[in-house]
Amino acid sequence: MICVYVIRSEKDGRFYVGLTNDLERRLQEHQSGKTKSTKGFRPWKLIFTESYPSYLEARKREKYLKSGSGKELIKKWPRSSIEYASRPQSGRFQESEKPKKTGPVAQLNRAFDYGSKGFRFES
Repeated sequence: MICVYVIRSEKDGRFYVGLTNDLERRLQEHQSGKTKSTKGFRPWKLIFTESYPSYLEARKREKYLKSGSGKELIKKWPRSSIEYASRPQSGRFQESEKPKKTGPVAQLNRAFDYGSKGFRFES
């Protein structure tokens, strides 16, 4: 199984989307600084994974999540799992900047076509 994953930097809140056939090894590479694109933003927290039976299906999903539409979708995932990357450094929003709360998890069911794909949010 090929895994598509999303990690969030605990340093500045940015997201990274990737795919791998060995999630534990890949996460260790991100945490230890072996990945050039994520090295400067450690530590990382795993927030989402999806499993696919083929590389082509996983790559298609990864490309979507890296697109503008995919990034917007990631920002709409449950607040308990994800804090927005646009969060100010002070940790406080002005009243007009506060992100809108997402609805119940049932709304997510409409956003995804689960089919036979396995996925999970990490808390």
